[in-house]
Amino acid sequence: MGEAISPGVNKDIEKVRRSLDVFMASTFTTWDGEEVAESAKISMQTTPLAQMDYEKLRTVNPTSPGKYMYGQYTVNPETFAMNFEEKKPKVQIADMREFVGRANSEVIKAVVDKYSKTHHIPGIEYYKYLLENPDKIPAEMDNSKFYYFMGSVICDEDGSYAIPCVRGGHEQLDPDEGPLGWTWRKRDRVLLFEK
Repeated sequence: MGEAISPGVNKDIEKVRRSLDVFMASTFTTWDGEEVAESAKISMQTTPLAQMDYEKLRTVNPTSPGKYMYGQYTVNPETFAMNFEEKKPKVQIADMREFVGRANSEVIKAVVDKYSKTHHIPGIEYYKYLLENPDKIPAEMDNSKFYYFMGSVICDEDGSYAIPCVRGGHEQLDPDEGPLGWTWRKRDRVLLFEK
């Protein structure tokens, strides 16, 4: 990639990409079934969050060419190759309560605008890490809440885009996703890392 890699970042970017691709293929199989997931074109896009057009992704018509993007997922270039074993992130939780009842696409844009200068916004890489390492779930996570990993969006089998999320904390997480068109709820939270 040609860019300097800061401390705590995994130096083997292609290894990270392959690992995330395998994880996403498995995730789509779990969510959609093996037969449907076989049509996923697993593809990671490293896109700076400030360059993402979340409103446009929210309004993709599933009968349009967007449907053929099934399997595509984005990662935050600042976080996707972080090594969480080497450098444990300092987790902060944001509730974004002022957005209750508004579309997730508005929430994710507001999170990027409000926090990207002071926090890292993790995505699918940290989602994967926590699901694979339940003993590393941050103490800040409460079992009754949903936690969004807004550094990534995923294109579903119907061509719509969603944010990876989990419900729970402590020792158990239930993986899920929140479509960009769904509305933010009182029990929804955003995971952030202090810079």
